Amino acid sequence: MTKNRLIFGEIENVVPGDIFDSRKELNKAGIHGPTMGGIWGRENEGACSIVLSGGYEDDIDDLNYIKYTGQGGQDAPGGKQVADQVFRRGNLALKISCDHGYPVRVTRGFQVQHGPKSGYRYDGLYYITSYERVKGKRGFYVCRFDLNRHQYSQKITPVKKIIKTSKKRPFKNLHIEDLEKKSDSEEFEAEVLNELNYRNTVRSKHLKTKLKLRNSLLENDLEKHIQKDSIKELSLSIKNKFFADKELSKFPLQTRTLNALQQAGLEVIGDLSQWSSSRLLKLPNFGKLCLDELRELLQSLQNCQTEEELNSIINKRLDKKYQPFVSLYNQGLTLAEIGQNFSITRQAVDQKIAKARKKGYLVISKLENGKIRSEKRKKIRLENLLNYKEEFIDLYQKNESDNFIAEAIGLKNNEIREIKNLLLEEGHIQKRVTPKKSRRRLDGYDENERFDLIISMRKKGSTIKDIANASGVSPYAISADIAKMRSRGIYVPGGSTREYNVDYEQRYYRSKVIKEEMSKGTSMDNIASILGMSRHGVYRHIRLFID
Repeated sequence: MTKNRLIFGEIENVVPGDIFDSRKELNKAGIHGPTMGGIWGRENEGACSIVLSGGYEDDIDDLNYIKYTGQGGQDAPGGKQVADQVFRRGNLALKISCDHGYPVRVTRGFQVQHGPKSGYRYDGLYYITSYERVKGKRGFYVCRFDLNRHQYSQKITPVKKIIKTSKKRPFKNLHIEDLEKKSDSEEFEAEVLNELNYRNTVRSKHLKTKLKLRNSLLENDLEKHIQKDSIKELSLSIKNKFFADKELSKFPLQTRTLNALQQAGLEVIGDLSQWSSSRLLKLPNFGKLCLDELRELLQSLQNCQTEEELNSIINKRLDKKYQPFVSLYNQGLTLAEIGQNFSITRQAVDQKIAKARKKGYLVISKLENGKIRSEKRKKIRLENLLNYKEEFIDLYQKNESDNFIAEAIGLKNNEIREIKNLLLEEGHIQKRVTPKKSRRRLDGYDENERFDLIISMRKKGSTIKDIANASGVSPYAISADIAKMRSRGIYVPGGSTREYNVDYEQRYYRSKVIKEEMSKGTSMDNIASILGMSRHGVYRHIRLFID
């Protein structure tokens, strides 16, 4: 069984009433893919099968009519409803099957009232006629679907577990009424069931043979009907057109038609030139409606000569139900804002936008959508800031700084810059030219006087910034003077002065030892231990007195 591919409609060699031992057997037979979930489907394709196993208390089952509860919102599989259900995953797939009229296979398990005594019984095709989202018995919203049995399906007749047919048939000449009477006897029960099973098998084979014959006759009639405008002739006429390499996904085809073509390896519209109508009809899930849709598209493209004509054909065939969503999205609205307008979730809006893009709508990218929203926000912000336009111009013309204007008006500095840039672009103000500040140079600079001022103020505990303000120079100039004084052996109060407060003889001795030991290759740690200093003190001495 292939999990990646949904199978709609009846399954070959399976008839209503067949019983299977487990969910795995249903999977192998192709009736129901998931071995745990009750719904087999996809959000973008629809649902093809459900299993009734009594997992939801809101279900109603009357054999030919089912009120089916969707999935989700339970505290555990088959447990209590503790949250609301929404139309997504399997629920959305069932909704799509209802909208498109897809058949749904129904299988009843042994857990439900009308199910078999054991295992799972396949009960044929049903169609979803309507759906709703209402409050359930627990007070939470649930998704409910109305299913009616297909009128052409066989009547449901629950049977016992299938027994393998024996080679001997002692009751082959008896009528069905005699078999039913004899089935009450325990002695003949097994052989009677074998005979019934044999007759049902033969009958089903004859029925399938008739169905194949009928389908072949229908195909022949269809071939005669479309002989003049067959798919192959139409596709050959557009094989050399400028759009022959255009992907099929760009054209507004139904999801079922597109999936069937893509699974057959058809990617561009020019690939159809190798396919006839009868060959296309043999594709899985590709029927007469799909063929009519494809033929209609090819007929419209037959006389297409320019890109404008191609776009007009695509737009003419677009499904108008997606137009409101695309229009709002192209205007820059978020998915949540669009969902509020239509009372749906943002996930549902995202799915509709994706389908519209797939069907050929001109939909902007997420990046472009974000840019539009950003430009709108910027425009609104600038419109609000322009309320301070006159007040800003008055202060700006008085040569006030941006910081002063921001404090006076009550705005942030970045908002003041935005107003100024906008007014400069519109020509309401002129850009101010600020002269470069020249470096302050002191006339009559006396080094000894500066040194004396530094020593006296450092004794009082003044900072370098205070000394710079008193001297009229920058703090960097005062720091340079202090380093120069200490290199000359002048004591400066404050800071790390322990290593510098030494006399000339001590400095000379340390310099001599360091030079001798470094020439011998002695490490800094050993030199520091010889001099009774720290390793960092040795480095500082080298930097100040040796380098």
